[in-house]
Amino acid sequence: MRYLVLADIHSNLEALQSVVRHAKSQGGLEGVWCLGDIVGCGPDPTGCIDLLFSYPLAAVSGNHDLASIDAVPLKDFNAYAKAAIVWTQEQLIPEHRTFLRDNPLRREEEGVTLLHGTPRDPVWEYFLPSIMSTLDLAGNFQQFPTQCCLMGHSHIPFVRSEMGTGFPGLKSGQ
Repeated sequence: MRYLVLADIHSNLEALQSVVRHAKSQGGLEGVWCLGDIVGCGPDPTGCIDLLFSYPLAAVSGNHDLASIDAVPLKDFNAYAKAAIVWTQEQLIPEHRTFLRDNPLRREEEGVTLLHGTPRDPVWEYFLPSIMSTLDLAGNFQQFPTQCCLMGHSHIPFVRSEMGTGFPGLKSGQ
């Protein structure tokens, strides 16, 4: 199957629609894997959730998703994020709250582990190879049973393997 992998949508419906259109133009879209933070910060949390509902969807919860349903404390967010979360809470209908509540922190789909943060801490920890020690990286690789793990949260695209950086067949800069 051809999956669109998304992370950190943060209620930005216009950007989500653009990405979905592009994915469809590149040979179709059979399902979506979402790595968390569907809501928070942006102006259209309900529109983003509804658009995702229109596809076969496998999603995990991110810290903003959890905050929007009162599952993590607001004290852990800066003032701007807190204000956005409080506003988002007022926008969500019960069906959207149930969806966000029922998403797991991690899931496996077709031999791939899906997370928002890191395998060690799927809600809060950022996986940033440039600042993580080799020990931190190795510790995270030992935390998932599949050969591949996809994570969001950092807002920085990169590929990392136990053998170093890179991915077979992926050219530098892709």
